[in-house]
Amino acid sequence: MSTMYADMAIDTIQNAKLQVVRHTVKDDEVRKPLENFVEAQRVYTKAVTKSVADIAAVVIETTNRFFFGSK
Repeated sequence: MSTMYADMAIDTIQNAKLQVVRHTVKDDEVRKPLENFVEAQRVYTKAVTKSVADIAAVVIETTNRFFFGSK
């Protein structure tokens, strides 16, 4: 199961967050940790999305085998 569209949505949201941080926080000592935090959120959210997609794929496969037999 592909997470391409979810990844695109995650990137769009995280890029918007980065733009807000870059335009509103002028102090480098504050801005850098915030940018790192946003990037950590991006990585974490993509990992969770991938895990959910993998679990969903297994559930779908198992359900299909249960109802329609193995191929």
